[in-house]
Amino acid sequence: MQAPGTPFGRWWGVVCAVLVLAPPVFAGPLLYVEDFSHVNARTGLPQGWGLGPRAHIPYFSTAADSQTFGAASPSIRVDVPLHTLNYRIDSPNFRLPRMDQDYTLEFALQVNQPDSPFRVEMVYMDLDTHWYRLERVLSLVGESMDSLRVFRIPFNPGVGPDPGRVWIAFGLPYSKVLREGSFRLDDVRVRQGADIGRLAFYLGQESVDPGSSVDLHVSTRAGTATVEVFHETDRARRVYGPIAITGLREEPVPDESWRNGCGWTVSASIPVGRDWPSGVYTVKIDDGNQRVWDTFSVRGDGTEGKLLVVLPTYTDQAYNQFGGGSFYSDPQRHEVSFERPDDHGYFGFYHVPVHLIRWLHRNGIGYAVASDDDLHARPDLLSAYPGLVLTWHSEYWTGEMRDNVEGYIANGGSVLCLSGNTCWWQSRLVEADDSIEPGSTRRLVCYKYTAASDPYWSIDRGRVTTHWDDPPLDEPTNRFLGLSWRTGGGINFSTLSSCPCEYDWLDGYGGYEVFHIDHWVFDGTGFRDGDTCGQAYAILGHEVDGAPLEWVDGQPMIRPEGGTPPGFEVLGYSPCWSDYEDDHEGIALMAIEDRGSSFVFNGGTTGWCWGMKADAGVQQIVRNLIDRIPDRFQGWDLPVIEASPNPSASRVFLRVLGPGIERRLEFYDTSGRRVGTSDLREGVTNEGVPFGTTTWDFRDGNGRAVPPGVYFVRGGAGATARVVHVR
Repeated sequence: MQAPGTPFGRWWGVVCAVLVLAPPVFAGPLLYVEDFSHVNARTGLPQGWGLGPRAHIPYFSTAADSQTFGAASPSIRVDVPLHTLNYRIDSPNFRLPRMDQDYTLEFALQVNQPDSPFRVEMVYMDLDTHWYRLERVLSLVGESMDSLRVFRIPFNPGVGPDPGRVWIAFGLPYSKVLREGSFRLDDVRVRQGADIGRLAFYLGQESVDPGSSVDLHVSTRAGTATVEVFHETDRARRVYGPIAITGLREEPVPDESWRNGCGWTVSASIPVGRDWPSGVYTVKIDDGNQRVWDTFSVRGDGTEGKLLVVLPTYTDQAYNQFGGGSFYSDPQRHEVSFERPDDHGYFGFYHVPVHLIRWLHRNGIGYAVASDDDLHARPDLLSAYPGLVLTWHSEYWTGEMRDNVEGYIANGGSVLCLSGNTCWWQSRLVEADDSIEPGSTRRLVCYKYTAASDPYWSIDRGRVTTHWDDPPLDEPTNRFLGLSWRTGGGINFSTLSSCPCEYDWLDGYGGYEVFHIDHWVFDGTGFRDGDTCGQAYAILGHEVDGAPLEWVDGQPMIRPEGGTPPGFEVLGYSPCWSDYEDDHEGIALMAIEDRGSSFVFNGGTTGWCWGMKADAGVQQIVRNLIDRIPDRFQGWDLPVIEASPNPSASRVFLRVLGPGIERRLEFYDTSGRRVGTSDLREGVTNEGVPFGTTTWDFRDGNGRAVPPGVYFVRGGAGATARVVHVR
């Protein structure tokens, strides 16, 4: 969906600046100080400080304020209740002499939120308190600090020479996230001037095999930094480091790095042990002044268990604002590079999927982890697992991703879609040497609302990047996952949305009214028809998917016009805010297509996995689904054809995967005329799946070059692929 971008000023990206307790190396003029030595006896907050978000203040009682915020001299302590509200504390706004100068924010902080993110943001305003922009200056995840640490963060409002004002929010002000734990804050200071640079890094790989390595591209003025790696299991467990990296330098951030990448040198590589289990791994780098983080996944080999959990890494890049551009910036960009730091606007793994991973480990359920890259390019990896789990916000899908998942379902794979706004935009992965869209780096492409400008509009409209259910694609997500955001919308958007308050968690929204409780999905939950599932943890939100409905004798039935297969049954319903209905009332659904030996379950919401934290009903539903999956993948009944590079100017590599492979591929033009053939070299994958490979150099049976255009490859047993030949 479309969401507001976060503009960038002089300071690039989102950076966590951390300095261990030590005297500052400079002393610029002090503009603001708060040592929390004098606080309000009722709220525990100093004069001028407030509780946020301000939109929800009427919901807080005096008693709740006292329980939530209390003085813990000489610092303030904030105990975060187990709610989905955007808990934070706000400084008063104070004056800055110029809005184009460098400043330094200092404070002491102790965070104890091992399963939750933490954020500090600054809002720049004119003297009349009209907003210029918001800047995220601190992002932490999975922290359990033993004591207070000093953070020193340089910033520059970057909005002109006039004086202005700023206020600071500590907590998580503008993202609805499940949080618990506590944090302590002390000695907040703002000084004029800055003498420290920014620490930032990006990973060379987002998904790797055991025994390989992950490249680090680091920029710091400090010269030396330490790296640690944590395996995310029932908790974050350190598996590597701290190891010192030397010889570092502050790297330049090129113009248009959102598209061209940063091009930083490889500073070091993390050796991935051959014994490292498949899973999520968090990298943290600290240069003594600052700390930054990112995650990668280690692939499995099919022996871990039934489940392959896919992290929506392409969607993370779509929202990544580093370098001043994303699919949501103003102006909106239509391509983004993978070779740049992640600004963690959505916290990635720590926003939602962390709760699923923690639960799987605590319950001894085997699983492997993969990225969108794997879903795009590795259908053989899918064949090793009978259950596929989509998580969080799997919004951007390439055509290859969709083809692979549709083939997986057709061949007997089960899908647990614990995601919302799923497969909403077709995107395209292009390499630096792409013949149609060349560039300096590997990029994700999506023209979105300007699809007519997509070069494929005149080449192959099936690859145009726009909504899956819009022309020229006309392939609604309902057709394979049952639901779509077109009929759904928003719940619990809070301060980021026009969503009216009647769809807010505070007014009772955030859970499904359940139906058909005799279905095996509800075994052991104790639900009765009409009960609410998941409201305590607000599993509905912030984006939810649905389908057209009709009500028959008080029961919701999916109508066919949205494209949902007739076998889908509604298990849960809630109204929601819709961008597409005249009355703005959308439909949020939980639904399942039971295929006997397999199923497609769609939870229909980005927040489903918040319920995996401690909601017994939500957890039991997922346990029932996992128990229903057979121990082994039933097999590929239909072969799949992979083509790369595609499009191509000279030759294309082809691989056919699955049973029923014929020894020869045939090539046809769009009129149905056969123009050539090619024999396959056959083999078997490590998972026992037969395959065949060949290349086609775009020549017909007589050795003559075929003209540029779209061609179809046929491999027997119904397997086809589309190949684009360009000059």
